[in-house]
Parts: sequence; structure tokens; C-alpha cells
Amino acid sequence: MKKIATAPTIRAIRLRLSSDASTRLEFVCAELQEVAKSNSSITIMKLDVSEMNTIEEAKKLVESKVGAGGLNLLINNAGINKKVTLETVTPDMMLDTFNINVNGPLFTTKAFLPLLLQAAESSTPINPSSAVVNISTIVASIALNESTTYLEYRVSKTALNMLCKILHNELKAKGIHVGCLHPGWVQTDMGTAKAPVTVSQSVCGCIQAFLPLLLQAARSSTPSNPSSAIVNMSSIMSSIARTVTSDAVEYRVSKSALNMLTKILHNELKDKGIHVGCLHPGWVQTDMGTAKAPVTVSQSVCGCIQVMSNMNAENACVLTDYTGNPLPW
Repeated sequence: MKKIATAPTIRAIRLRLSSDASTRLEFVCAELQEVAKSNSSITIMKLDVSEMNTIEEAKKLVESKVGAGGLNLLINNAGINKKVTLETVTPDMMLDTFNINVNGPLFTTKAFLPLLLQAAESSTPINPSSAVVNISTIVASIALNESTTYLEYRVSKTALNMLCKILHNELKAKGIHVGCLHPGWVQTDMGTAKAPVTVSQSVCGCIQAFLPLLLQAARSSTPSNPSSAIVNMSSIMSSIARTVTSDAVEYRVSKSALNMLTKILHNELKDKGIHVGCLHPGWVQTDMGTAKAPVTVSQSVCGCIQVMSNMNAENACVLTDYTGNPLPW
């Protein structure tokens, strides 16, 4: 099984910068620990990319988990955008943004490099077994920029792109692939509802970018014991058979389309050892689900992990809910 680490931002439950932020953070930590209890292959750790000591502590913990096989994929995802202009920017804003968006990926990669090198021992130019992916953005492109907005974000992400190239030049001969990825302007808290790209579209595109590593992992797959899989988060509202209302038209239609994409990916990749499935996480108490939802984040995540752990050739391409019950297409 391939090992993946992500230098994160806290996204599972959105935290607002308010007086109760610390209380919310404690709640998130408790939820994440519940997730870890449900599956021994999941490890939750503290990693604040602005604090070097937490990076080193996280590296030591990962090292104890992955053993001699090393770490196959490091995704540097943490980032901030203060959305300032030339008139509003301050030195502290620039330093804070660079610390997260540039120093974070740099020093996280540096700390985890020994583990990436261990995994890279089986790398080939065509079949990589070790990689670093930095999440960048199209607004980092100097050639495409005709705007003055997001000053500190654009500058820091352009610096991140240069860091990617330097890391590529340094590590390519050692079997570690390094790249930067623009996930699209996505309908998230940062992207807002105005963004043209859905989360599903972005994730599917990013998966395609990671496909060579998935194929490498799939070499040790068997029908009953997969070592490589793709799981698309769908919804019970995507079920054509169960739809009796006319609400949420764009959501229902897009999720039904995602189900078809899942089936196509399954047909394409099953003989290559990659299992593809789609999962309904339940009506969950999140920003989208609202407090009225009957399922807690812990219940949903723990259930989803259990379902994914039991994925095999027979149940891979089935629309399943977080309790393991199959749903009609």
C-alpha cells in the first residue's frame, strides 16, 4: 500500500477567526481523533507549516508508521490568501503569506525528504514511486496576469512555482518527481460560489494528475486486496431511481454525471488493478448539510473509512452509503 502525507489546512470543519476559534479547533481535533480510531491505516497528527517544530515532529511520526518503504507522495496543500491590494498590503501580511505559502512547502519537503528518498529507490522515469506535489494556482502565472488583485497571494504562489522547479532540478536524478498543480477556481470557501469548477471536477482532474502513482501502487493489487483505489464522493441525491422531487437540480444532475464518470473509470482501470467507487457520506452536520443533518462528521468519516477498507472487485463500482448499504443508481 502506498503511503501519502498531506501538509494540510483545516478544512474538515471551517474555522472562522473569531473569539471561539480555539474552542472550534479543539472540536476539530476531537473529530479527527475519532476518525483515526476507526482505521489503523489512518494517522492524524499536528502539523502547522508555520511552526518548524511541528513539521519535524510530524516527520518522526510518519517515519515510525511507513517503515523502510518510505513515503510515496507528499502533497503540500496549506495556503492562505488575504486578498490585499497595493493600497492595503503591509510588510506583516507579505511575511505571513510567504511563511505559509512558500516556507511551508519548502521546509515540509526538506523534513520529509529522507522518507521520499527511501520510496524513490524503486522509481523509474516512467513509473515513479516517489513524488512531491505542491498545490499552486493559475494566478501565479506571470504570462497570464493582467490584474493587480490578490497581490500577496499571486507573488507567493509564483515563488512557489520557482521552488517547484528548483526542487525538480535537485531531486529528479534521485527518483523523486516534483510538480505543481492548479486545482482550478473551485467552489470552496476560498473560491466562493462564483467559481465555475465544482469540487468533483477539480478532484477528478487532480486524480488524473496523480494517476501514474496510482498505477505504480496497483502493481501489487489483487481482486480481494487492492493496493490502489479511487473513491468519488457522490450523494443519495444522485440516485435516479430514488428521485421524486425537483429541488437542487444542478446538484442532482452533476452528481449523477459523477456516477457515470465513476463507472467509466472503473471500466477503464479495473484490469490495471485500480478499484473505483462512489460513496454517499450521508446527510452530515457540515456547512453544506447544516446543523439539521442527522449524521455527525465523526459518524460519516468513520463509516466512509470502513466502507473503503472493505472495497473489493465485487463491490467497488457500487453507489454505497457510509454504512455500507448499496443504493440504486
